[in-house]
Amino acid sequence: MSFGANALLLGGLCAYLFACARHRDPRVESQYGPLALCCASFLLVMADPTRHVLQHVGVWPSPGSSQYDPTCEAEIESFVCLSTVGWLFTIIFTYCGFALLFSATLWNARICSKMDDIRRQWLILRGHSATAQDATAARINDDGPAGPHGGVISASSFISIDEGDEAAAASPVGLDAEADAHESIAPVSMGSL
Repeated sequence: MSFGANALLLGGLCAYLFACARHRDPRVESQYGPLALCCASFLLVMADPTRHVLQHVGVWPSPGSSQYDPTCEAEIESFVCLSTVGWLFTIIFTYCGFALLFSATLWNARICSKMDDIRRQWLILRGHSATAQDATAARINDDGPAGPHGGVISASSFISIDEGDEAAAASPVGLDAEADAHESIAPVSMGSL
């Protein structure tokens, strides 16, 4: 039952990433990178349930497919008693597969570029080293302003600062004097309470 559920969920995610790959611009980013990671994670995560099924139907008999070492002195099933097959399939394949799945999901969501856009907006709002040129040169996703995945940051969503207006570039936009006063308050440590 868990074999079928895992195969259905991971296979569905791979199919979704295949559909998303059509919307990626190969000139800007790897078109099939997230899909490749997801397919690799599918194979790694499904290795242990496949071992269980093959052992259950007698295709790969025990002790060669046993997860636990039969000579282990401990009475409980634990990490101490895992056989080589148990370590390889249960620990290495499964955890590496989930790490690849996590990476594929974040890559498909373009989380790094979104975090960079957030950082750039923060610097502009705080009046730090980001300039108006940085704002207009912000990366625009290949999906365009109304992309299917949402979250697209376009240059029009940044604050516009005229190049000659240095006073506006030096002051945080949208913050009043009271908000500036709160920035100068020293933080209180837990030890001083």
